[in-house]
Amino acid sequence: MMADPQTGDAVFDVLALSSNKGFVVDSYEDDAVGRLEKNAGGKFAVTHIELRPRIQSDGVNQPTQADLGWLHDKAHRECFIANSVTTEVRVIPAQ
Repeated sequence: MMADPQTGDAVFDVLALSSNKGFVVDSYEDDAVGRLEKNAGGKFAVTHIELRPRIQSDGVNQPTQADLGWLHDKAHRECFIANSVTTEVRVIPAQ
């Protein structure tokens, strides 16, 4: 079974980090997917989460691919939800 998890505070982290770097975020979308399966104890649990964030920035100071990679990585490391759950959370930047 597949479910859409909350993207949590990641969007706020991305917005704050972008602002600190001088980037203006015009939109943030995420095609997040979570997998609900039985865990080792036979209980249903969210066992895997993938985030696929897309950031649109039309400002003068455009983030490079390296900047976007840094933003996604840093936001994920700072995310209190990602730091609180026991399941694997992967961030897959948009192509």
